[in-house]
Amino acid sequence: MRQGRATTLLEAAEKVKAVEDALKASGKWHSMARYQIISYANPTKRARKPSDFDKTFAKFIGALEKLAESPHSALKEKVE
Repeated sequence: MRQGRATTLLEAAEKVKAVEDALKASGKWHSMARYQIISYANPTKRARKPSDFDKTFAKFIGALEKLAESPHSALKEKVE
């Protein structure tokens, strides 16, 4: 179980890095871009309720895959 979750976390980290690299290549990167990408793709946002790891990270990775197609959309969202 732990090994599977670790693999999922590494996959998510690689996808965040890929979006970050795409932003760097286009010249739109800034020092807080990684956190803005994670915030944009986070399916739970500010929910304070327990959530299932597998379902949450499946949604998170799905959002990162969509974001990889259009990385600039993460920068358009206003961060509060």
